[in-house]
Amino acid sequence: MLEVGKMPYYQKKSGLKVSSSMMIYTRPSMGKEFLQFQEEKAMECGNLSSTLQKLYMWEQKLLEELKTEEKMRLQYDKKRQELKVLYERGAEFQKVEAIEIYIRKLSTKMSVAVQVINAISKMINKLRDEELGPQTCELIQGLKQMWHAMSECHQIQCHALSQSKNIDSIVAAAKFSEAHINLIKRLELQLLDLVASFVSWVNAQKSYINTINDWLKKGIDYVPEVTDDGTPPFSPGRLGAPPIFIICNNWAMGITRIPETEVVDTMQALASNVLHLWEKHRLEWRQSMMANRDMERELRVMERDGLSMRKALKAQNKKLVLVSNQSGVSLSAQALKDGGPTTEVALQSCMKKYFEAMESFSAACANTYKDLHLRSEEERTRPGRVF
Repeated sequence: MLEVGKMPYYQKKSGLKVSSSMMIYTRPSMGKEFLQFQEEKAMECGNLSSTLQKLYMWEQKLLEELKTEEKMRLQYDKKRQELKVLYERGAEFQKVEAIEIYIRKLSTKMSVAVQVINAISKMINKLRDEELGPQTCELIQGLKQMWHAMSECHQIQCHALSQSKNIDSIVAAAKFSEAHINLIKRLELQLLDLVASFVSWVNAQKSYINTINDWLKKGIDYVPEVTDDGTPPFSPGRLGAPPIFIICNNWAMGITRIPETEVVDTMQALASNVLHLWEKHRLEWRQSMMANRDMERELRVMERDGLSMRKALKAQNKKLVLVSNQSGVSLSAQALKDGGPTTEVALQSCMKKYFEAMESFSAACANTYKDLHLRSEEERTRPGRVF
């Protein structure tokens, strides 16, 4: 966001103002896949990415016009001051007249610039209320359906795992081949990537609505009211704001109440358990190779494989730290250090906790978006609303 000024919103008894702040549509944080998704095939209200890009374009145009008008205003004030000095000194008529003509021309240009600024502001309001509003409601509905389906999926996974018996004893008694060990290695790397991808995915959703909500807030003239009971929470509805302000503020508040920390912790615990399993069976396989002098070549290959695994773990840990800094979620890279956990934890127990955490998380998301959908429908169908 880059705030470049505000214009008054033409609504009686309202604290709302037209935003002339530039919404920076940060593509890297949203992800290319999100931008390239063809919403026109899935959204009845139009293309959301196209609407955001149009808003960005008009905000850029508004910024340019405001800068131009500001330069003219500074020049206007400067010439007015020069004219005042000429009057005081009793300057020649020709000099005074030249300055007066220049000032009148500047005044005309400034009036035109203000008209352009007002027209652009109205266009931004129109896009915000008539396109972004309905598209946001439809996006919330789609997320509600998605999280409901995911919640059901994780319930089935939890049930299937609860029916499984003696996973740890089966794993402990199994004789792992080199192919099995390589599969465990691949699973470990995929689990580490899953942790970072999950946090990035959740953070993308939070970043999206927080960016939209922060931009909208810039268009509201709000001064926190201090009462005996403290400062009441920010409520765009009390200020007479259009539905999109209320819906996005509810969304931004609701999504902060969905905790993903438990999911991340159980993911890391499962990854550490799998890493420990890989190290254990790799060590056993290595010891059997050392007893056989004919397998020196295979032993060197295994050593190189172990080195590549350590490099991969180091790279993944750096990625986890980066994601942690960007999202604000604490990711413990220590739990993923080469060598595995100091104490062995049952694999089935780790899996159970992970799937339970995912079931709880997806259910919380489903409930949150269900509530957001109901509230957005109330705002959308309220008499006198724009969409």
